[in-house]
Amino acid sequence: GSFPKSDDAAVSLGPHTEFLSSSKTRRKRRNNKKADTPPTKRISGSSSKNNEKQTRKSKIEKRERSEHQLSLLTKASSVISIISILILAIVCNFKDLTKNDRKIVQREILSVDDYLRFFICQNHRDGYCHTNLNSAPDRRTHNVTTPGIKSGEIILRLPRDRMILDLDALRDPWIRSRNLLDARHPGTDDTLDVGAFLAVFLVRYYDATSSATEKRLGDMQPFYNILPDFESLSQTHPTLFSDDYLINGLGFHRDSSTYQIIRSFQEMMQSEYTALSNVAAASKASIDFLKVISREKYFAMRINVISRSFRAGSISDYKASTAELDVYDKNGLLGQLKKGCRAMSPILDMWDHHPNPNVEWRHDPNHLAFTIRASKGGIKAGKDIIVSYGTYTESHLFAKFGFVNGDGSAWTEVDLSVFHNVSNMGLLDQFSHGSLDKEATGSENDADLSIKMLNYLQYDDGYDECIDDTEISTFLLKSSKSEVSSYFKSLSSHFPLQQQLKLLKAQLLANIADDNSSWIIRLQPRNPESQPPRQSSFNHHTHVPKFDPNRIKFDGSKLISTCRLITLTEHDFDGEALNVLKEFQLSGEKISIQRQTSALEYRALGCMVRLVTISLAKYEERTSIKKLIGKLSLKRGEEDGENNEQNKSKFTFQSHMWYASHVLLGEMQTLKALQSITSSGVSQMQSQLKDENRKGNIHKSGLQLRSRPCTRVTKKVVMLYAKL
Repeated sequence: GSFPKSDDAAVSLGPHTEFLSSSKTRRKRRNNKKADTPPTKRISGSSSKNNEKQTRKSKIEKRERSEHQLSLLTKASSVISIISILILAIVCNFKDLTKNDRKIVQREILSVDDYLRFFICQNHRDGYCHTNLNSAPDRRTHNVTTPGIKSGEIILRLPRDRMILDLDALRDPWIRSRNLLDARHPGTDDTLDVGAFLAVFLVRYYDATSSATEKRLGDMQPFYNILPDFESLSQTHPTLFSDDYLINGLGFHRDSSTYQIIRSFQEMMQSEYTALSNVAAASKASIDFLKVISREKYFAMRINVISRSFRAGSISDYKASTAELDVYDKNGLLGQLKKGCRAMSPILDMWDHHPNPNVEWRHDPNHLAFTIRASKGGIKAGKDIIVSYGTYTESHLFAKFGFVNGDGSAWTEVDLSVFHNVSNMGLLDQFSHGSLDKEATGSENDADLSIKMLNYLQYDDGYDECIDDTEISTFLLKSSKSEVSSYFKSLSSHFPLQQQLKLLKAQLLANIADDNSSWIIRLQPRNPESQPPRQSSFNHHTHVPKFDPNRIKFDGSKLISTCRLITLTEHDFDGEALNVLKEFQLSGEKISIQRQTSALEYRALGCMVRLVTISLAKYEERTSIKKLIGKLSLKRGEEDGENNEQNKSKFTFQSHMWYASHVLLGEMQTLKALQSITSSGVSQMQSQLKDENRKGNIHKSGLQLRSRPCTRVTKKVVMLYAKL
């Protein structure tokens, strides 16, 4: 679709621009316009022309009256909205505020209202706002006025000069002169995400002396003014919550997917800041860097970049020179930029998210602008503008943006790495290694990680007798990675066959220890048809979401492959299991084991049941699905004999506890669903094995499944390692 012509945009924006002047000024302008118009000379015999002029004059006057009336309505609506907000603030909060604090609240509301109505919605050369787009400053968003907006109509056009791109940061002389593009994560030597440089760029431009800032920011000043600072984000964004609050306040346990994602973001920001500081110090600009880019300012702006930026086309859209591309290629950043540039996107970032939005946004490479159109069906008057940030699980939504919708419209996920922590929690190019949490991820010692992976093998599934792994663990502790590799290359038979296989399985599990898809399961939404509320501040869902057993869909192929590896015996692959695994080890490829015998499939499904059960037990130590549903269903805050007002405030709609409880409920419901599915799979495989036995395929062994580990030898070996 093409953009409206600039003249059309100016006409459409008439009510907004007219609102800037008083009614007297408008009347004076029209009178002056009439006075300046030279009188037309009446020509005999041209009555048809006079009639056309009269008709045209009548249309112009009618349009002016219409624009004037719409202007008054828009102004009245805004004034009423502001008055209602102030009245609400006075009733609810002002009684506890000082006179100065009340003025601050008033200025904040008026500032947000001005920003929403005028930053793009004015006679901008390339920008455009629909005339029925209305400011809703109490919710920091836009809604739609009568008669609504039709399907496909352009709602907003955000031009290039109203965006701030990561390319702007990468091209900044201040950043380049301090060699910041050379920064690497201390633990892994990986390139930083380009969002880190955008955060530095934003801090530097925003945080300067007032006169310099105003001159530097120019038209972007209103956008900077509405960005939350560190103090504000500390109260709202999970990445800045303390460990104690996440665990004891909100109820997450350390191995939950949500907690691990939050930790990954925390580690990423700390690692980035350390890397940038180190490079600045090396270029003898350490004092200058630390003076301008403090840790708190960097963290605040980095969170703004994480939660408020949108993909804005590829670097090829921005006509970068060959020399510029060479710079990014040299610094390892070109791959990220080819996948997509990132832009701070004013107004677009103010609209709330839902997987079923009422608008669609796209970046137009020809105009280097965002175009937002009404979705199919249009938008009725009174509804808030709702956009989709992308497909996220509830765990990622809460960790990245600090909220969930709570209606079951998002995917859910659970982490089944119950004996180690997956350092790659799905942050993609932003951060893929837990370099700061070496003890948790095991990244500091390959042998130590292999020992941790032995915990998955301690159940000795498929064997009638448990395998003694003392000798294996001791070998791992004393050997380096190269020595272990040399051992397998020599095909030594130093250990008995069962122990050799167990040692090799531990090594291969260590190779996929940080592979997100090998340990984490994602389930499709519990309520995919859910629609966003009329207004984002309304909780219109009367029922807590739950899974429909007949509609559950998920891809468990990677996890079942992991469990096949865990439960593999030397009898699988027609007795060639050890040689098959050695080939995988020597090739360096990520292992993927396809379905083999019914006995192996039975054991693998039993392994999945075990991992799900262990994970669910960690949640149930702290709460239960029944308790969470009870708390989220509260109408008057009465639960478990707690103080009514206290409990009511804890579970207020859109409070921290409300968000966290919905995330926890989704994770526990996901585990329950997986437990049911995998247990059913085990039962089906048992029936299949009986049928095979009746047909002559007798499975005399290999069906042993244990609910408890054989020994605790690994724990003793780890203690020995600590002494060494």
